[in-house]
Amino acid sequence: MLRSLLLSCLACSVLFSSCKTVSEHSQEKLIGGVPSELLPQVGILARNGEMHCTASLIAPLRVVTAAHCIKPWIGSSDVFTFHVGPTLAQSQSFAITKLVPHPLYDPEASNNDIAYAELAEAPPYAPLPVLEGTEQLNGEHLQLLGYGRNTSPLLGRDQS
Repeated sequence: MLRSLLLSCLACSVLFSSCKTVSEHSQEKLIGGVPSELLPQVGILARNGEMHCTASLIAPLRVVTAAHCIKPWIGSSDVFTFHVGPTLAQSQSFAITKLVPHPLYDPEASNNDIAYAELAEAPPYAPLPVLEGTEQLNGEHLQLLGYGRNTSPLLGRDQS
């Protein structure tokens, strides 16, 4: 169960993070297109105070996100904050001190699109467990969790 939860968070953070403005996204945490208060360790990576991407707490002072969310701003960690809460307006904010993309991140091919950010202070939640080794999750239930749209502009319909 815990393994699938972390995989859910990482999948959402990495695969479904997109860099859009608040006006283009719902400001609520979503599961299956509906608001959720599950997994408070999954939060918002905000840039200059606006929702930017989803990030997940994986260590007391570390969150994981997509490399494409932070790569253009390496060296400018002060523009980012990590927020936990049901919405950006109702969240608690934590300063970010360092941004680290995967060393083999390739934006052209979207390979290794993963990064981490170090926090100045630990949020009041236990980090999500991290899958280690080569454990297989075949047949496990997967649930995606993150902040974003609950409708598709391409399909023009609700995605829940």
